[in-house]
Amino acid sequence: AGGSAVDLAPVPFGVTDLPAAQSREPLALDLATGGHVYLAGSPRSGRSTALRTLAGSLASLYSPYDVHLYAIDCGANALLPLVALPHCGAVVGRDQMDRMERLLAALAAEVARRQQLLAAAGFAALAEQRAAVAVTERLPWMVLLLDRWEGFVAAFENYDYGRLVDAVLRLLREGAAVGLRGVFAGDRSGLQGQVATVFDKRLVMRMANPADYGFAG
Repeated sequence: AGGSAVDLAPVPFGVTDLPAAQSREPLALDLATGGHVYLAGSPRSGRSTALRTLAGSLASLYSPYDVHLYAIDCGANALLPLVALPHCGAVVGRDQMDRMERLLAALAAEVARRQQLLAAAGFAALAEQRAAVAVTERLPWMVLLLDRWEGFVAAFENYDYGRLVDAVLRLLREGAAVGLRGVFAGDRSGLQGQVATVFDKRLVMRMANPADYGFAG
């Protein structure tokens, strides 16, 4: 798995409909050149299933040496089964305050470690490092899945001045260049305000209120 000249090929996890072109294309997460993704939709629109499908796709295509998975589940424990994957470092629920603190601190420490490592070796981004070094030296991509962004915010926005919400946004901002990819699912709240600026790609699923589609432009 992996090891090709193009690093890792994009990971398919759905199908996009392009009515204008009367065609359908595979929906894929491109770790090497893509950024963070926000999946917006109403409850029961398939958000959690999309995250699970992506995790399964990543795990079946690539080895744990190439991709590490982490999940924050603020929904109905849909991401809990991911702990069985050898790629998965942790699945943390919103009521597990200590574990949430530890996971975010560990990811922040790894991002800082990689920033120093890449800078010292003269690499601007993780893709450069992976292309230049021996297979055994490659740093793995890290994928952080978060189910129900609005649940995460509700649980932590009033805890310690919103420190954990800030920590997640900072992780995404600083982690992008060193190989961290966030794929978050939630309602329209992720399409507006500070969080919206962090995501490079937005995927909009079914919204119960048609007016909500406007938030996605």
